[in-house]
Formats: sequence, C-alpha cells, structure tokens
Amino acid sequence: MIRTDLAKRYDWVYAFFCALLMLILHGYQFNTSDQAEHLPQVYKLIDPQLYTRDFFVNAATQHFGIRFFYIYMVYGLSFIMPVWLICFVGTIICNVAAVYAIIRIARMIDPAQFLLPLLAPLLLIVVFCKWTIGGNHFDGNMFLCSNLAVAFAFGALLHFFKKNYLLISFLCGIAVLFQLLIGLQLFLLLFAVLL
Repeated sequence: MIRTDLAKRYDWVYAFFCALLMLILHGYQFNTSDQAEHLPQVYKLIDPQLYTRDFFVNAATQHFGIRFFYIYMVYGLSFIMPVWLICFVGTIICNVAAVYAIIRIARMIDPAQFLLPLLAPLLLIVVFCKWTIGGNHFDGNMFLCSNLAVAFAFGALLHFFKKNYLLISFLCGIAVLFQLLIGLQLFLLLFAVLL
C-alpha cells in the first residue's frame, strides 16, 4: 500500500514535469490560433461594449453554441482571476491530468515494466503531440475546450482499465460538453469494446 501511494505521488510529480517540458518544447500560446475564436466571446461577456460590429463574436455570443460551457467557465472564473492566468493555469492542469492518466494506464498495462510509464508521456508530448487522431490532436500549449475534453477523456480511458464503467460515462459526458467529438468518439469506442 505504501509503495502504491508513493508511486502515485511520484507519478503526479512526473506528470507536472512532463507538462512543463511540453510547454518548454512547444511554447505557450495565448490569444492566438484557436483561442482567437474562443476568447473574444469571453471578452464580450466581460465587457459588452467590445466587438459591437463584429459579426462572428456577436452571432456566437447570442446563441447557445458548441463553445458555451468553455466560454462561461472562463467567464465565471474571470471574476476571481484574469483571463490570461485562467488560460495558463488551465493549460497546466489539463496537461498534468492527461499525462497522469497516461502514466497510470502504462502502469496498469505492465506493472513490472519500469520504463513504460516514463516513456509513454514523453512519446505523447514529443513525438505524437501534433498528430491528428480522429480530427483532434493533443495540443497542450494553449487552453482550449478540446484540452479540457482530452483531460477528461484520458481520465475516462484510465477508468476503463479499472473497469469503473459509471465513471467512464460521467467523464466522457463532461468531455462531450467541452468538445463533442473527443468525448463521443471515445465513449463509442469503449462501448463497442465492451460489447
């Protein structure tokens, strides 16, 4: 029991190290790329006077859309910290959670193997980071709705190996709220495996 708890603690430390390594290797991005679609909607909620003549932002903020939960989560958190800090901390948390799940899955696959839990997250953040898988890729250098979904999806995958099927459904459901394809594809794949 003590050895397992110690391994879990070291796994969290190693996951944090890998998350920082990913940011060092790939850089951190804010207010650019896909966030240029996400964050203006948050800024509009914070200050309704912004983007008064912008067609996209006005249309996206007037209706329920696919970014609704992400936008309102960041907006809600903006009452206690600035958006740039929310995005940076969110990036770290999502990457640490995803890498931790990968490490734990690697330990479950082969508990006697020492190198597998160390190499699996490194392969993800160095080699496979920008490879597209099912329309999405692991892009952990900015805080997007897909990063949240990936963190929940890796958690669901971890609990698949633990045979905790109710938690798998719950985590995939939360992933769907942030990125429909990531959560739904994983849920359908895991459901098909169980059949």
